[in-house]
Amino acid sequence: MTLDDVARELLHYLAGKGEPFITWEQTRYWPKGAIGIFTELGWITPVSTPAKWTRCIKCEENCAMPVRIDPAKDREPMRAFVDCNRVDRMYVPVEQLQQWQLAEQDEVARWVSKQLDLKGKPKKDEANSYKLGAVDEGKRRAFLELDFTYPVFFKTSGRSYPLGEVIFTRNERLIIDREFLFDMLVDSPPDSLAGIEQIHQPENADQMPEPEPNSPEWRSEAARKAANARHAQPGGSRDKQQRIRDIWATGKYQSKNQCAEKECDALGMSFSSARKALINTPALQPQP
Repeated sequence: MTLDDVARELLHYLAGKGEPFITWEQTRYWPKGAIGIFTELGWITPVSTPAKWTRCIKCEENCAMPVRIDPAKDREPMRAFVDCNRVDRMYVPVEQLQQWQLAEQDEVARWVSKQLDLKGKPKKDEANSYKLGAVDEGKRRAFLELDFTYPVFFKTSGRSYPLGEVIFTRNERLIIDREFLFDMLVDSPPDSLAGIEQIHQPENADQMPEPEPNSPEWRSEAARKAANARHAQPGGSRDKQQRIRDIWATGKYQSKNQCAEKECDALGMSFSSARKALINTPALQPQP
């Protein structure tokens, strides 16, 4: 599990798909340092009271059991336990009863706004959506909203893209890749128009007559073929895209963000280009 995976897990809960508390048992699978990172970001906050339920691990049933407390007495520390019907009493380390309160949606919306260098406070509407404001990336501009309907996603002008897919980790810091966000949210077709080019292509497109030599159409087609050939050569953009897809297919990395971040420099690609090349690649299947 990576920090990116933890972020997506928390976003899943923020969209109302889980309890507002994160238990010690859930954090067992988080990477080292994740609790501190997400606490500092304000996504989770330690709770002073211990969990009232925990999972019994003494038998194969793994039942969720109520926790009972032996208070501290005569210099003996407080002890916690569950009474299992099959194996009697099972003591539980008190630190395993630690839990964390999940942040309010407002807190995460403010973090997103800060990542996008927006000065204003996100404004929530009745549809569970936050208006973030105008975001600039180079010569591109978009008026973004953040919708906490599952999955949590950005939206603008008929387009949408999940927040979890544009978050990545660099030097143990959680970052939003603005360039990649704009590539997917601003430059891609609107959601309702996806695939329209394929729908309107003529059935006999492969049989269309060749343009007249030296005509504008012929020159345009020749330039396109030359560019395609150049990009497909070793070291060209298409070659790099295929190479990072091949690396992803090996199963070396747990997430596409991690694969793009670790391999982009060696391939001479930007992170955004590497991540974009992996968009439609199949997810890794769990090993039997």
